[in-house]
Amino acid sequence: MAIDDYKSIGFMCGIEIHQRLATSTKLFCSCTAEISGKGREIGRIRRRQRAVAGELGKVDRSAEFEEERERDFTYRVFRGNSCLVDVDEEPPHEMSMEALRIALPIARAMGMRVVDELQPMRKGVVDGSDPSAFQRTVLVAMDGSITVNGK
Repeated sequence: MAIDDYKSIGFMCGIEIHQRLATSTKLFCSCTAEISGKGREIGRIRRRQRAVAGELGKVDRSAEFEEERERDFTYRVFRGNSCLVDVDEEPPHEMSMEALRIALPIARAMGMRVVDELQPMRKGVVDGSDPSAFQRTVLVAMDGSITVNGK
């Protein structure tokens, strides 16, 4: 299919870059961002995947599949590394300014357009790696470019 064919059907494609930043705290709470598993275990949480409708009112098919599997996931909770925000029992706190100070120069270096307003978002995670079944994130900038091997 030629590039013009993709344009004629309205196809758009982009790259979404995720990068773990070396910050002292997590993005939306004051827990340490260090992954250690050290420290005192203060509890365990047992959860199952539940398929719920997203922002657009649709249920993710992979979430439905995982719910049908009825798998239990157990998460260990460590003092200083976990809080109610992590397990979706409390809304996100103010965003880490340290993370923003790192992200903005990176966005500018890629010629990106920084968004006018930052809003916490939820992205579904259906593999059991997160006790809330989603990760919180924030869109900082869009529409940049990266040069790889001269292209």
